[in-house]
Amino acid sequence: MRFSSFPTLSTSRLLLRRFKIEDLHHYARLLQDPETHPYITEAGPVATPTVRGMIERNRDSHFQAGHLYWALAMAKSNTFVGYVAAHNLGDNPVSLSYAVARACRRKGLMAESLREVMRFLFSLGAPALEARVHLGNRASENLLDSLGFQKETVENGRTVFFALAPDAA
Repeated sequence: MRFSSFPTLSTSRLLLRRFKIEDLHHYARLLQDPETHPYITEAGPVATPTVRGMIERNRDSHFQAGHLYWALAMAKSNTFVGYVAAHNLGDNPVSLSYAVARACRRKGLMAESLREVMRFLFSLGAPALEARVHLGNRASENLLDSLGFQKETVENGRTVFFALAPDAA
C-alpha cells in the first residue's frame, strides 16, 4: 500500500501527522526514557543522532510500500507527545506500534489516537490488526483490551493481541 501524500489524521485533541525534524528533542527523550525504551527497543536508549536518522526515514515511509509512522502531537500546540506506526500495510494482519511521553500518559491520548488509526486502517480494507506487547506491560495490555483487541498467544516474550475489522467479526 502506497500513498501519494502523507495521510494526516486528527481528533479533537490530537494531530497524527508526518514527523518533522523539530520533533527531534521530544522523540529522543521518549526513546531514551528508562521507563519507555525497554518496550520500544531491545538495544537500550536510542542516541540522539540515531533518532535524527529515524525521523528522516520515517518522514518518507508513506512512499514505500508497507509502513506509516505518525507523529502524535497535541492539536493546539502541535507539540510532539508520541507516535503510532502501522507496519506491514497490505498484509494480514497489519501490525501496530506506539508510545507516548511519560507526562502524557493516563490521559486517554493513546486510546484516542489508536481509535483513529484503527478507523483509518479498517476504512482502507485492513481485515485485522495486531499489536505485540512485552510481557508485564500492563498499561499497554489494558489499553488494547479497552480498544477491543483480544489476547491470542505469547511469542518471543511478547503477548500478541488481535483486532478484527468490524465487518469481519
